Amino acid sequence: MRFLRRDGDRLFLDSRDLIQLIEAADPLSIDHFAKLLSSRNARVVLAFTNVAELVPQTPAKPPDRRRVRNLMDQLERLPHAYLRTPELGRAEFERALHAFERSIPIAQFDPYVEHWWETFWEVPPSIVCHIEPRAQIEYRNRLSLADQVELLLHNRQCLAVGERHEAELQNVVSEDRARLKTLRGSRKTFIAAVTTELLRYGRPEPSGGVERFADFIRSRTDVCPGWRISHDVYEEYRCNLTAVPQTNDIPDLSHVQILPYVSHATLDRAWRTRCRQARDRLAKDGLRFSAYDRVYPDLAAILDTWQRAG
Repeated sequence: MRFLRRDGDRLFLDSRDLIQLIEAADPLSIDHFAKLLSSRNARVVLAFTNVAELVPQTPAKPPDRRRVRNLMDQLERLPHAYLRTPELGRAEFERALHAFERSIPIAQFDPYVEHWWETFWEVPPSIVCHIEPRAQIEYRNRLSLADQVELLLHNRQCLAVGERHEAELQNVVSEDRARLKTLRGSRKTFIAAVTTELLRYGRPEPSGGVERFADFIRSRTDVCPGWRISHDVYEEYRCNLTAVPQTNDIPDLSHVQILPYVSHATLDRAWRTRCRQARDRLAKDGLRFSAYDRVYPDLAAILDTWQRAG
């Protein structure tokens, strides 16, 4: 599957790098970075998660709204693009099913949207215009990024990963660890994972059977790339039996799936390690996912790559 690239490089920076850039001018000032992006026709990729994580808050301490507004105003000054993740897996599976059942190439896919509110809105942008009043849509479209975040601060839990989400992740990982131990890369478990996704999306059994469809995904690097990477990296995550799932693992799991749709991405050390482990394991089976090569420790490493490339 190829996504529709509309311009130059797309950089996904996690919240740590964005904070360092905006508030500490590290590794360069935001003005200098904006000019560099423009000169390369590149953009910073903003999803719901890396923007929401910029809001400094705890359950006991509300965010400083003035600081939040400043962060968002500075962020919006950068050349940027918005990426929607809620239906990413569904969109990939629909295109894969269509190609599998008709023996045709997989259709191109563009996960990018025009406004930040569209990155998380429950109703997909493709149909929102058919079920919501035009005036409401136009009002949201006129809002700055800071204004959109400000609206969510009226119910600030919308922007936070809470204890409930952490408990749900711990339960899922505990059950998988008890059932699978350190088993990974198994055809049987891969078929089970594909079956679970089809059930989640309410799709009937593919013509030719679930097993053949799962093998179709498993044997190629261009089929359901975001879902496939998140599946393989999750297996590495699950196989570290002593690690306790934490709240901040939840957005990282979401970030992994967007690697095929960006040019560069920053992840913390633990998740970079899991990506490397998944990449090396798959390489032994003759599968090379170039998306794994897009992971960097920080913005400075991306800039160094650019400089060396000329």
